[in-house]
Formats: sequence, C-alpha cells, structure tokens
Amino acid sequence: MSYFKQIKFIIGNDFKFIPILSLLFILVSCLEVIGLALIYPFISIITGGNSGTFSNEKLDFLFEYLNFDNYFLSILFFLVFFSKAIGLLVVNKKIFKFCYNKGAKIKIEILDRIQKLEYSNYIKKESSEYLHSIQVLVTDFSQSVLVSFLRIISESLLILFIFHMIQIFGRRM
Repeated sequence: MSYFKQIKFIIGNDFKFIPILSLLFILVSCLEVIGLALIYPFISIITGGNSGTFSNEKLDFLFEYLNFDNYFLSILFFLVFFSKAIGLLVVNKKIFKFCYNKGAKIKIEILDRIQKLEYSNYIKKESSEYLHSIQVLVTDFSQSVLVSFLRIISESLLILFIFHMIQIFGRRM
C-alpha cells in the first residue's frame, strides 16, 4: 500500500483527475460488455437461430418480437465495436496526456527546487545528478510507472465491470 501512497504523493493535486479517468474507463467497460453481450445473439442469428449450442428461447422470442434481422444486428455489432475502439483510443489518449503533463510539471518543480538551492548545497552533488533526476527519473516515472498504474486501474475496472454484468445477467438467462 505504501507504493500507492507514494504515487499519490508524487501526483499531488492532479490525483483528483483519477476519478474522472475512472469514469471514462467505466464507460469503455460498458461498451465492452455490450460488445460481449452482442456476440451470442449475432452468432445465433447468423447460424440460423435455433442451431445447437447458440439456441436460447428468450433471445429468440426477443429477436422475433423486435423483428431483428441479420443486417440490423450486423450494423449494431459493427457500431458497438467501432464505438468501443474509439472509446479506447480516447481513454488511452487521456492517459498518455495526463502522464506527459504530469511529467512536465514534475520536471518544472524539480528544476525550480534546484534553482532555489543554496550554492553550498548545490555544489555538494555533481550537476549530472540533477540532470539525471530531471531527464531520466521523471521520464521513467511518468512514462512507465504512472502509465502502468493507470492502465492497471483501467483494466481492473473493466474486469470488475464484466464480472458484475455476468453476475447480473447470468442469473436471468
């Protein structure tokens, strides 16, 4: 848990954007679940409705009642997966933008602190150590640790959302 607290400390005030990113993750998770839910009826209709393992009386009744045909379901299937792909692109863009902006802010903060050091403290270290902390360490944190942290949050929310939907809709089928 201390690793999480360290990341939260480094992110600072920008940590308030994590819930906003989480909402984007949940929206993409909804599209993911809808896409997964459409696979079963799509295969069922394409294979002829009542063929073998894809037969389901409730779905057959629903599709007959709503008068769905192969063309409509194919378009719906395409739109959901296309929306999901666009959603994933937007989420990834937000993640990378957040991480790069945070890396830039951290670099500015470190540079500001180095400039405010007293000269006697400044000469205790080689200037290459200061440059290393600005160039390498901050870049490693913002582009590796922070991106991985946000991706883990994203994928964890997706998994939890899918399991939750399976629990809800699994009982009804």
